[in-house]
Amino acid sequence: MEVLIRKTSKYKKFLAIKDPSKQIYGPKMLEKMRNMCSRFEDIDEIFEEQLNPIYESVEAEYNRKLLEMDQEERRRKEEEFKRKVQQGIQETYLEEKRRLEKLKEKQEEEKRRKEALERLNQEEKERLEKMNRNIEIMSIFIKELETGEVLNEFKDTQVYSKLEIYEFKIIGIGILLLLRQELDLKEFYTCIGLVSDLLVSILKDPSDIKYRLLRMNNENFFKSFGDKKGSFAIFYGIGFRIIQSEERKEYFEILSSDKDLGINVSRLNSNDEYLILREPDPIDQFEIWVTWMEKLSLINDILVSFMNIEIGIEYPHFKGK
Repeated sequence: MEVLIRKTSKYKKFLAIKDPSKQIYGPKMLEKMRNMCSRFEDIDEIFEEQLNPIYESVEAEYNRKLLEMDQEERRRKEEEFKRKVQQGIQETYLEEKRRLEKLKEKQEEEKRRKEALERLNQEEKERLEKMNRNIEIMSIFIKELETGEVLNEFKDTQVYSKLEIYEFKIIGIGILLLLRQELDLKEFYTCIGLVSDLLVSILKDPSDIKYRLLRMNNENFFKSFGDKKGSFAIFYGIGFRIIQSEERKEYFEILSSDKDLGINVSRLNSNDEYLILREPDPIDQFEIWVTWMEKLSLINDILVSFMNIEIGIEYPHFKGK
């Protein structure tokens, strides 16, 4: 219908031209145009009366459906947007929840780590305090051995009266002290066995200082001998003496610089206490050195004889400084 309207409108413009010189169409064509325009007017009247209401109704229905479609699309898009927003909120919530859970786990793990570290630090502190107390006690005990005060308690014993050599008296008293302290014979034999092992190592290579220099702050040494006065009496009888404070720096430098000793330098301290067994000069004091070696061998024989009294006792070997 719109096409016809456009055509008839165009034709009417040509029909309205009255000047023949300006007319581009001939009489026949103009007549056809008049007939077409006349017929269109009839059709237009019919359209206006009958078809236009139908057209308008169809157009209205079409527009209504378009509106419904627009509303449905708008509603669908709104629902899709809301769904995505809700999904985003849910995902953000879950992500934040996971983040907080991981953070909580990390904080709890850090708390447990700190508590464990504090326990270890406290245990280490208590261990060092106990070690230092025992070292102080043993240092005093060795000084009492030097003055002979400790011997007074044992003057009436056969060990004191029958052993003529002073060092052997001290070793005998050390064995008695160990027996008093160690209610478990296995511990007694373990301690005697460790001292014997040490003597054997010294006798094999007396020039090697790592067997003749005992760091009292060493954990292995402390576990084996730290609270046993008897073991320190035996060490004293063997010939071990406490290093004087002015000598500590010298031996600290020896231990920290000699890699062959296999010592963990980080555990060394310049204020550590040491026991040392000084070796006589095997060249300038050869006879004294031989006597010294024989004495060590004899002391070891005495200790071994004590271990042989109890058969079947196994003991660990002395290790390290």
